[in-house]
Amino acid sequence: MRSTIPRSPTYLRTDEFRDQHTLRLNNDQGSANRDTHEVRNRIRETYGSYLEWQHAFSGLSSSSVFFDYQRAREDTTRKSTQTSLPGGSPVVQAPRFVPIDLERIASGGSVTTRVGRHELEAGIGWAQTQRAENEVRGLTNVPLPERNYEISEEIYHAYVSDAFSVFGHDKLTLGLRFEYSVTETVDFAKNSFDNDAADLNPSIQYKLSAAPNLDFRVGVARTLRRPDLRDLTPTIVTGSGTLADPDQRSNPDISPEKIWGLDVGTDFFLFQRSGLLSANFFARSFEDKIERILTQEGGSPRWISTPRNAGDGELYGVELEGRLPMHMIGLPDLTLWASGTAIKSELTDQQTGQTRRFAEQPDLITNVGADYYVRAWATTFGLGYNRTYAYDQNIEQVNGTTQHTSFSNLDRLDASARISLDEHVVLTLSASNCFTPTMIAR
Repeated sequence: MRSTIPRSPTYLRTDEFRDQHTLRLNNDQGSANRDTHEVRNRIRETYGSYLEWQHAFSGLSSSSVFFDYQRAREDTTRKSTQTSLPGGSPVVQAPRFVPIDLERIASGGSVTTRVGRHELEAGIGWAQTQRAENEVRGLTNVPLPERNYEISEEIYHAYVSDAFSVFGHDKLTLGLRFEYSVTETVDFAKNSFDNDAADLNPSIQYKLSAAPNLDFRVGVARTLRRPDLRDLTPTIVTGSGTLADPDQRSNPDISPEKIWGLDVGTDFFLFQRSGLLSANFFARSFEDKIERILTQEGGSPRWISTPRNAGDGELYGVELEGRLPMHMIGLPDLTLWASGTAIKSELTDQQTGQTRRFAEQPDLITNVGADYYVRAWATTFGLGYNRTYAYDQNIEQVNGTTQHTSFSNLDRLDASARISLDEHVVLTLSASNCFTPTMIAR
């Protein structure tokens, strides 16, 4: 018998400063009638600890029990002026202070054992996540009712799985997971909204090692995608009111997506498995697909984005991936990688009956990059370029009109350096969006 108790404390603090100008366009979209200048300071602080007890009874059985606690605080201060164009004078807006508190507590355990050719595993767990926001405005800190709330979500789960070989060079895994969730939202007036749901999610995964460097994979599973807690709050977060940066409204009534998925793929390994060529076909069937809908309400020119369960739909796609160390040209420390994903989607909107693509779902995404290891410095330098390709969408509205939106190409460049200071200490430096990504929605 042997026991180990790994512990992982964490602490993270970030300080952000943003100074920006936002122009509001006239109806002709050719000139601006207002300039909003905002200075924003945001401090995020997160701390927590993960503790686990792992116990091996023998070479065939083991168990583990864990406890995880995470707490975070985000304080945002906004100061702004608005200037009417052309020729207006700046008007100072009421300062805003938005404190947000987050807390997550989780615990659970699992047991694994081998019985003959079968690897059996079972586990249970519980997690509670809480979020509270208390925005105040003005010099006297007047509470803003629509930005004062508390929300909590509890999830209980239990699962079992059985993995075994059918032919000798393969592995079949059967699994079943049960989840029960309870979500409660309390607004500024202490009105409470709650929702609970129970779900049973089966899965089947099969992997065949057809050759030492060739694997085939197939899997079928039912999963859930829960809405973010921010999407369940009774709030409206003010943006610039444009298509590219609309106001964000939440919706306490949305339900999780239920998804049946099929994956079929193959992996071909190169250079003692340090290189890879992979192809994967995937299909998803969605129930209660969550989308954000853009609307203009009450004659206002401002756009509002609201999450809702849009309807049921399907998504299909192919993903190709390659990772190749440059051994053949005498550069074993240089690795080139690339991937591409092509996607097609179709949804039947439950409000309008329209059959259309998923909202804000691109058709093609590509990634290319390189990693170079400098042995003298024990450092890996990385560079990655991502492109989401342009697409158009047409969404019918309940009033009979059609909302047409065109999205331009979206490009992103990231760089990183991973430095091994010691056998157990690694320092990672990263720079995201090395050039400013530009997306045009119209």
